[in-house]
Amino acid sequence: LKKDFTEAGAPVIAYGPFEAPVYRTQGRYRKRIIIKCRLDSRIRNILGKAYSDFSRDSAKVRISFDFNPSSL
Repeated sequence: LKKDFTEAGAPVIAYGPFEAPVYRTQGRYRKRIIIKCRLDSRIRNILGKAYSDFSRDSAKVRISFDFNPSSL
């Protein structure tokens, strides 16, 4: 993602990865990455590409996004 953001010229600040509050559930480990940015079409395209790449390439790795989360 960092490479994609840089190539698109999208200014972002990224933190993490961190362990999620519930780190392990049902035999799966969870991590959290926090990305601060202006949500525009460039960012949406990059995140959409990441989502399709992860959902297509591996059933072992899942990715989800929470825009404007109410809690961190």
